[in-house]
Amino acid sequence: MSLKPTCPPPANPMTSFAFLSVALCAVLLTLPSLPAAIIDLGPSSRVDWLAASGSEVSPFSLTDEAGTIAAGLEIGGLEGQSPPGAISSTFLSSTHWVTAVPTENGTLTALRFRLLPSAGTLRFETSLAISLLGADGLLLCVGGLDGQTGATLQVRGLDASGDVVVPEYLGAAAWNPGTGGYLNPLSWSSDTRTFQASGTTSGTTEFGWLWFASNDLAKVELGYRSVTPRFSGEGFVLGLGLVTIPEPGSALLLLASAVIAAGRRR
Repeated sequence: MSLKPTCPPPANPMTSFAFLSVALCAVLLTLPSLPAAIIDLGPSSRVDWLAASGSEVSPFSLTDEAGTIAAGLEIGGLEGQSPPGAISSTFLSSTHWVTAVPTENGTLTALRFRLLPSAGTLRFETSLAISLLGADGLLLCVGGLDGQTGATLQVRGLDASGDVVVPEYLGAAAWNPGTGGYLNPLSWSSDTRTFQASGTTSGTTEFGWLWFASNDLAKVELGYRSVTPRFSGEGFVLGLGLVTIPEPGSALLLLASAVIAAGRRR
C-alpha cells in the first residue's frame, strides 16, 4: 500500500495563458462597441458636481468639491428681468429618481434659473466658461421647462478656438419627491441641439442628460426662450458635473492580474 499522497496534476501554463488571452480578447472586442456616452463604469468613476460659490448674483463662480473654481457663469442677451435670487442653488436626491440616470450616484447639486418677462417677452442666454481641471468630460443635466409656455433651451459647446463641441444625448429621467416633481416628458433635437417639452401640459419637465467627452471643451452656452412666458417667471434647472473615468489600460491590467492570480491559485 503506497503512502504517497495523491496530488492533482500541475496546471498547464499554456492553458492558463490561453484562458488569459481569451479573456483579454473578449474585453478588447467589447470596448469598441461601448459608446462614449456610457460614463457609469462602476464605483471607480467619479462625478464632481459644481456648486455656486459666494453670492448667487450673475456673474459668479462655480466650484468643485475641493473648492477650486471650475466655471464662471454669466447671464447675457436678456429680454426680460433678472430679479434678486433669479439664480439659486437646489439639491436633487438620488432617492427620488423615477427612472434610471447615467451616474453611479444620482444625488447632485444644481442651479435653478427663474427670470421674469418684460412686455410679454422672456429670452436670455447663459454663458459658462468651463475648466475641466483634468477631468475626462462634462455631464450636463437640465430640466424644469414648462410645456404650456412653449419654452425651449438650446445647448452649445465650444472649444477655445470657438469651434462647436457636439454633446451626446444620454436620455431623460423623471424626478419626483412627492410634490413639486419634474415629471413631464422632455424631447431633445440633435439637429438643433435643443430641449423642449414634448407636450403642452402644465408643470415642469423631466431632466435630459448630455455628455461632453471632449477635453477641449472651454465654454457652454445655453439659450432660453419662452413663447408665452408666465407673469410669475420661469426658467430651468441645471446640473454640471466633472467626470473622471479610469483609464481603459488600468482596467485591462487589473483583469490580467486577476486572471494570473486565479491561475496560480490552481
